Formats: sequence, structure tokens, C-alpha cells
Amino acid sequence: MRIFIGVNLPEELKDIVYQTIKFFKEKYNNAINYVPKENLHITLKFIGEINEKDFMSIKNSLEKVKFSPFKAELKGLGCFPDIFNERVLWIGVKDEDECFTKLYHNIISFLPEKFKKDDKTFSPHLTLARLKEKPLKSFISLIDKEKDFGDFTVSSFQLYESKLEREGARYTVLYSFPI
Repeated sequence: MRIFIGVNLPEELKDIVYQTIKFFKEKYNNAINYVPKENLHITLKFIGEINEKDFMSIKNSLEKVKFSPFKAELKGLGCFPDIFNERVLWIGVKDEDECFTKLYHNIISFLPEKFKKDDKTFSPHLTLARLKEKPLKSFISLIDKEKDFGDFTVSSFQLYESKLEREGARYTVLYSFPI
């Protein structure tokens, strides 16, 4: 079983975000894997392949996380690792009070020790697409760092299963944890 922890988006916000995906898809469809609307989420922690015993341990530890609901704003388009070496197209998460970062650290603190390590610095974002090759310069010109997508209240986080299929990854919410 392959799992990760994330925050699901309200359907109306997914609709707004998906309009941007459709816009890029119409202009640039080659060598770009766009995220399906139903898979849109903000990843807090990718865990990976685990066995049933580890799954139960992770689930039980996530039930201990306590956190207050908070507002989050989706704003700005960008690329990882940077605008000149695009591999991931994303929407930023405005995190002025660092609530997402605090939630991430809170979750990490409860996870079993072997799942705490992370190779990357946590940077809250919403992935829109993964680029297989460097896109045209006109693609870069469409990156709008100020575009506002809207806000929502984060009142829960989810434990997802990720199944890799021929058509792409399929995400299923296994548990939802209120905060």
C-alpha cells in the first residue's frame, strides 16, 4: 500500500483551479501530465509503500494530532525547482501565519520515528502538472505570481492511498481527521 497525508480542497475551489489546468492543457498538452480534478489536494507528507502493521501505526498516530482550523488562500502560479528548470507547475498556498507549516510539524511529531524523515523542505503548494521536458518560453510567460484562486477553511486532513495505474495515479481518501 502506497500512502500520503494531505488536505483535500472544497469542490468549488477544485472547479476554479481546474479552469487553470484546462487553460494550460489547451495550449500545452505534450509532455505534461496534468493532475485530474478529483486528485487536487495539498500534500503534507508523502510516506510511500508500507505494510499493514505500519499503516495501523500511522493511522493511530494521526488520530492524536490536535490543531485548530485555519484559513488558507491559494494564490500565484509557480514552478519547481524554479522558473528556468520547470518540472512541476503549482499554485502557491499563502501561509502568512505558517499554519500549514505548523500543521505539518505537528503531524510529523506524532508519526512513528521511521516516517519522520523528509528529504525536502516543506513548502505548501497545490500541484497542477508534472512536466516531462522543458516547455516553450511562451509557457513560462503564462506563470502569474499574483493570480488569486480563492480561500478555504482547513478543518481536516486526510490519509490517502495512491494507486499507480496506467492512466496515472488514483487517490483515495482512507481516513479523514478533523482538526
